[in-house]
Amino acid sequence: MDDRFIIELVLAATILVGRAGDVLSTRFASPDMVLEANAFARKVGRPLAIASFLLAAIPFFSVELGVMVAVPSLFVASSNLFEGWVAHALGEQQYFELMQHAASKLAPRVAQGAVLGSAAFIVVASGLLLFISGGSDHLSWYFAWGMLAYASALGIHGTSFVRRLYDGLATSELPAAASS
Repeated sequence: MDDRFIIELVLAATILVGRAGDVLSTRFASPDMVLEANAFARKVGRPLAIASFLLAAIPFFSVELGVMVAVPSLFVASSNLFEGWVAHALGEQQYFELMQHAASKLAPRVAQGAVLGSAAFIVVASGLLLFISGGSDHLSWYFAWGMLAYASALGIHGTSFVRRLYDGLATSELPAAASS
């Protein structure tokens, strides 16, 4: 076997691990998809999750793109498990209500800012990796782009989730700064 084929196999296996981690950790935290931040994934559900395993074929067409797919899959699974154990313990609906209760204590812009700030730190780390990687001839450059993809998803889906928390609150439950 040549080195490139071994890299393709390792990347395909890594993507499978990442996708399995994402799917299983989502199921662990939110069996009914109440806590799923991605609105499209929440609507389509399990068929999309199963289809996402096909992403493991990407490295056989492009190693670089395979790296960019593997990274966010692993990061999403990690994030799901980091927060998901509480949702699993409480139940997803009770966890969602707990998050809404927390949201009722501060202005939406503060919650949105925290989510975007979290994504921004990943963007900074990605930028550093892009800078020190040596350019597109190195797989670390594509790793950095995978990190940027994760940061983008975190920013987009995270702020969408926060918006959903606030949408579920009655105007009387919003903090004074939020309702003005």
